[in-house]
Amino acid sequence: MRIELVAPDGRSALVPLAPSAKRVQLLAYLAWLRGEQVSREKLLEDVFGHGLPDEEATPKRLGEAFDSHRKFLRKDLREAITHLNAAAGTELLPADLDVFSTRQRMWRLASTCRVIDLEAVVSSHQFIEAAHHDGRLANGIPEDVKRACDVLLKAYRGDFLEEMIRDFPADFDPWPSSWVRKPFTLFRDYYLQALWYSAEYELHQGLQLVDAPLEESRGEDASLRHLQREHYGRAAQLYQAYALQSVNHRFDTKLSFASFGQPGRAPGERVIMSERALRRAAQLYGWLGSPYLLDQLYTAYVKQMRRLSSDQWRPSPETLQTIEQARSYTSTAHLLL
Repeated sequence: MRIELVAPDGRSALVPLAPSAKRVQLLAYLAWLRGEQVSREKLLEDVFGHGLPDEEATPKRLGEAFDSHRKFLRKDLREAITHLNAAAGTELLPADLDVFSTRQRMWRLASTCRVIDLEAVVSSHQFIEAAHHDGRLANGIPEDVKRACDVLLKAYRGDFLEEMIRDFPADFDPWPSSWVRKPFTLFRDYYLQALWYSAEYELHQGLQLVDAPLEESRGEDASLRHLQREHYGRAAQLYQAYALQSVNHRFDTKLSFASFGQPGRAPGERVIMSERALRRAAQLYGWLGSPYLLDQLYTAYVKQMRRLSSDQWRPSPETLQTIEQARSYTSTAHLLL
């Protein structure tokens, strides 16, 4: 999370932010709404009242906390503007510039603010979703959709407030009711969708080149086989990234595990999709004759899943079968290639 001042002439300067979890949450709360208004009462309850007992979460106390953090943010902003103007020798930006806008007790980011990374993520996601609803992804991933995925993946440099959640976990406790879980999960949805479609693109590109198995590649088809292997290699890496990153944090509302003794409880969406991505990556590593990469991936995956699930997770029969088939194939493919 950072604030950058950009003057009309293109000059820029970062606004130094104190390492205050509540202050950063206040900025992030308004930033993820991207111009939508929120009532003062809801803002105070979600950001400043979360985790507090009723006797401490009074409207007066929460209001004082909000006013205090807002005052410090404005002070930091004014100082950064003063330094920028002094360096330029002229007033590039007005001293009263603000990140907040309020009207009739409704709050939002000021119109002068842009949330650049989230704008890129959301606009790319909307393009991908439109292609999906139009049926354009049924037989492969078009080039323009792949480009939208690339833009989204580049803009997504980390999960929503990832560093704050890691460094100040107490400020988000109890985490099941933290407001941050909603945008954290939402933007992970967008990121993982782009990751999956990018993997599908590479897989389909490889499949279109040649139909014969990789071990039969010799002679005049060697260049095509080499290109096919490159596509399969990139697809495997993307599926691997999906498998590991989709199940790397319990803060995600879509990450849940089926518990022993509760046969009717199915695993959450993240677990189902991550195992599917794991199987895709395993098959590709098998076809490529890469036993080391296959074993490395599966070992890391099992370790991560058991840690997050408190040793409750077990691979599905389909996953176990796929891993064994891929291992047997890597032995054959490695000898032939």
